[in-house]
Order: sequence, then C-alpha cells, then structure tokens
Amino acid sequence: MTDPVPAFERHLGSSELTALWATLVLGAPTLVLGLALSSPDGLGLSITQLILAVPVGALLAATMVALVAWAGSYNGVPTVHLLLPPFGRLGEILLGAAGLWFAVLWAASQLRLGAVLAQGGLAELAWPAPATGVIMILLGVLVVILVLSGIELMATAWVRRFAFWAAMAVALAAIWAFTSKVDFVSLAEAPSSPAFWLGVDAVVALGLLWVLFVPDQTRFAVDESAAANGVGYGFGIPAIVLLLVGGTLGLTGVAATAEALGGAMVAVAPGVVGGAALLLWVVSAEVLGPAVADYSGGVWASTLIRRVGGRGWGVLLAVVTVVLAMASSQDRLSSWLDLARTVFAPVVAVLLADFYLVRRKEYQTDDMYRSRSHYGLVNPWGWAAWFLGFVTAQWSAPAGPATWQEWVTATVPGGIPFAERIGLPPLLIAMVVAALAYVAVGLWRVKEEVYVAELRL
Repeated sequence: MTDPVPAFERHLGSSELTALWATLVLGAPTLVLGLALSSPDGLGLSITQLILAVPVGALLAATMVALVAWAGSYNGVPTVHLLLPPFGRLGEILLGAAGLWFAVLWAASQLRLGAVLAQGGLAELAWPAPATGVIMILLGVLVVILVLSGIELMATAWVRRFAFWAAMAVALAAIWAFTSKVDFVSLAEAPSSPAFWLGVDAVVALGLLWVLFVPDQTRFAVDESAAANGVGYGFGIPAIVLLLVGGTLGLTGVAATAEALGGAMVAVAPGVVGGAALLLWVVSAEVLGPAVADYSGGVWASTLIRRVGGRGWGVLLAVVTVVLAMASSQDRLSSWLDLARTVFAPVVAVLLADFYLVRRKEYQTDDMYRSRSHYGLVNPWGWAAWFLGFVTAQWSAPAGPATWQEWVTATVPGGIPFAERIGLPPLLIAMVVAALAYVAVGLWRVKEEVYVAELRL
C-alpha cells in the first residue's frame, strides 16, 4: 500500500480527481469558513473585500495543492515518503507521526460537524433524533466502509456515481435559495475591515487542511497533468463559489457555527425538503472528508509500522476519530487544528522548494525505500527553514490551545503579534520565509551533498 505505484496500475483520470476534490470542498467546513470571513464575530470582511480576498486566496491554495499533486504523481509515492529528501529519515518519521495526529484531528472535526448537521436534518423530518454520539458512530461506520474500499474505488464508485452529484445538487440548491433572498444593495454598505490579508490567509489555510493528503491520491493518477488539473480545479472553483456564498450569509448575521449553518439551510427549505437535503449533504460530503483523512493516516502509519497494513490502520484511525469526536468540543478540535496548520505550512513550503527549485524534481524513488539512502538521517537545512517558518507563523498570530497562545505571545518581540501590529497574513508569510530560507541554503549545500552522494554510489 505504500510502495511506488507503477504506471500500469494508475487509473484515476482528471475527471475522477476533480469530482473527488470538488466533493471534499463542497462540505460544511468550507461554508463555515465563509461565514467566519464576514461575520462580525469573525474577520468582518465587507462584500467588496470578500469578492477580492476569496479568489486571491483560492488561487494561491489551488496552486499549492496542484503543485503537490504533480509531485505525488511524478514519483508515485505517498506523502510521507516525499518528506524524506527535504527532512531526512528522522524527519520522515517525526512528520509522519505528526501527520497521523493531524489526520485524526481533521477527521474528528469534520465528523462532529456532520453529526450536528444530521441531527438538524432528522429534526426537520420529524424523526426521533438520536444523540450526537450515536450519529457519530453511524457516520463512523460509513467512514470505515470507504476506508476499506481504498482511494481508487472511493473515487470511481462512491464519488463519481453518488457523492459528487448529491453534494453538487444540495450545494446548487442552497446557493440559489440563499442568494435569491439576499439584499446585495444593503450588504454593499457594510464597512471595510482591516483584516483583508488575514482573510486571504484563512482561505489558504483551507488548502493546508487538505494538502497533506494529496499525494496519497495522486500517486494513482494516470499522469502528472491529470493529477495537477484534477486537484487544482476540483479544489479552486468550488472553494471560490462556496466561500462567497458562506461569506454572503455571514454578512446577513448568520454565525460561523454548525448549528447556525444547519438552521440557515432548513430555513430556506423547511420541513421534509430541508431535512432530506441536510442528510444527503452529510452522507455525501461530510463522510468523504474523514474517510480520505483516515485513509491517508493509515498509509502513513503502515509506513512507520509495517506489521499492520494500511487499511487496517485506516480502520483503527476511524475508530479513534469517532472517539475523539465524541470526547472533544468543536472549539477544542479547532484550536489544535490551528496549531497543526502552523506546523505544516512551512513543511509544505520546504517540500515544494526542495522538489521544484533545489533538486529540480530529481527525487530518487528507489532510494526512498532503502534503510540507508543518500538522503541521510537528518537534513538540517530543511529543519532550519521549517523552524524559521514555524516561529514566523506563531509570532505573527499565535495559534493553538489557550495556554500555548499565552506562552507564545509572551515570547513575541514587543509583546504584540505581528499580524495585529501590521496585518501580515501569518501562514503565507511563514511559507515564504521557509521557502526562501531553504532555497538560499539548499542551492548551495543540498546540491553539494547530493553530488557527493552520487559520486559515492
């Protein structure tokens, strides 16, 4: 499950990947983010700022995921092995373990969100609504089935034949219902917010929630172009549309919560129609997200501990996902996800800089599977660049649990985070800092080390 996928075993075309990624993005997390961009309790962007910030952020995020998709297809290896050249064998292990933590967090957050929406749908259908925990268990069973089916069957059977069309139908109906009742003239009078670049950054952060899972899918793509186009367009176009719709709802006063979102959806189509639409949305889009995250987590786990296969690990992680979703609040899960994004934003930046600019796509796939490869135990330049990016992100806008934020704020020079002081987008700046730092040193030291290693071989 973790070996390189040969060309004759790759069957996912651009259309399958586009459908898969569109279904992932057409879920509730995208709408909730749109609400947060414009709601008074969020960033408070005006309609004009929203129309500018969302496409800019989505273009940057789509470019990022497309570049990672191309790299995954080019080598045919899962994400965890792509991290070996820029970070070394120890980095592959440490970041793979951190990726497991992130995958379960993200899956649990989506599962909890889906359970809340499903409860609202059942209430509108006048059916007895079971406890949220029971709904999470039922959704978890569907996640397990999808994980066991594997990513190719998931994309070609479940997504292409059902989930994509169901999610698209619900999304289009909701968009029509929402926008037909909005007074855009009054919305245009809303004041501007100083948080425009933070809004762009938040949209890029949506891409960061998904980008680590991309190579685990695109290694099955028929070629690099299909991978990049499928993932890039599948992410970018639905993200722009749904974020703009969510942002418009936020301007009307809808809070950025699952409960408020569910209420807004059934308000435009109360009764059986609204309830059925919510349930259809949950079963199509909100189950697929946790399944993709747990599938990737299973691939990473089987790379670290080979005694258990990837699907076995995926099922175990799905069980952990349900338990975590039942035991944690949405706010607590979100705080840890905020921390995870600051951890992995510079990781993605260093990976892209290493693959495209330093080693120029010259990753030795066979060497990734040798216990002693020329990539070495540690790539200190990759870790140094990551550290600079991580510190930049945290000092710009401390993210994570409250205790962690307090500690980071106390270490910021001047005591005021950079984002509050000058409005810098923390994740974007962190990625730029990490990439530039790695390229500056990597073009000299990493190239030299690769040359020496090739001479020894």
